[in-house]
Amino acid sequence: TPGRIQDFCEGGQLRLGRVMKLTLDEADRMLDMGFEPQIRKILQMIPRQRQTLFFTATWPQSVRRLAAEFLNGPYTVTIGNRDELKGNQDITQQVLCCTPNNKNMILTDLLRKAGVADRSNTNAKGLIFCSTK
Repeated sequence: TPGRIQDFCEGGQLRLGRVMKLTLDEADRMLDMGFEPQIRKILQMIPRQRQTLFFTATWPQSVRRLAAEFLNGPYTVTIGNRDELKGNQDITQQVLCCTPNNKNMILTDLLRKAGVADRSNTNAKGLIFCSTK
């Protein structure tokens, strides 16, 4: 979290003076969770000459304001309607409940049914989200 990074910086375990690339992933969520003060402090420790990437599922005014303040000539890639939080209609989403004992079997079966497990299919793509590493 930004707070943890700030703790490391204040404790002398982390120095950000040579950072050339900064990525803020899920910027909207970090702002929603109240991390704006920590983000601002971190940005003050990083050289202004850098490449900065913002990734956000939504584009609320709070993220726009922060981006306008810290990005110089940004390039924006928008997929879908940025003012409407809506899943991509071309993506199939599934939630499967499983136990620790059968999760690998369930995942393998799901990938096989979707055609993603076939290594000869170079066009097959799958994205898996899980709650732990």
